[in-house]
Amino acid sequence: MTAHYMTDKLALEAIRKGEREGLDFVYRQCRNYCLRFLNGLGASDDVASDIYQDAVIKFRENLLKGNFNETSSVQTYLNSICKNMWHAHRRQQERLGHDPDTLNKLSTDQQDAEDDKQVRLDKLDRALDEIGKKGSCQELLKMVFYRGLKPEAIAVHFGYTDAQNASNQIYKCKERLRTIFLGLKP
Repeated sequence: MTAHYMTDKLALEAIRKGEREGLDFVYRQCRNYCLRFLNGLGASDDVASDIYQDAVIKFRENLLKGNFNETSSVQTYLNSICKNMWHAHRRQQERLGHDPDTLNKLSTDQQDAEDDKQVRLDKLDRALDEIGKKGSCQELLKMVFYRGLKPEAIAVHFGYTDAQNASNQIYKCKERLRTIFLGLKP
């Protein structure tokens, strides 16, 4: 069955059977509404996209564990997951005491004085060295920050199934790097 002709019910059945079309349908069908919903709560486009990808994964896990009450729509359920993830993200940002886009500003801000920028880049390099001790995040983030590679290229390089999985891994690695960068223990 092609994802184009699916309904929520057919998509749920496909996901339970492990058929990719079901999750693809849910992802495409609910994406724009969830992103607008998250933007309305104050999430940037990048953060909203990352949260949405994590929410779809959480939705799939909940569905397979039998934790999805089919009396609500898939869209409503995903909105709820997104809202909860957004609030958790905000609480974490408040605890860390920084702007959620710190690393993006760090890597792209051309307005700073050159000395200050070099100090922060040195700090970022030290954080990347530290994260390298815990897996492939170092290589992945260097490809993103320094080479400007997109999720599609990251997926090919690391053998992820698709760009969505690569984006999810990039988000998780950025979160680990933020924690190390700010001097906190993961």
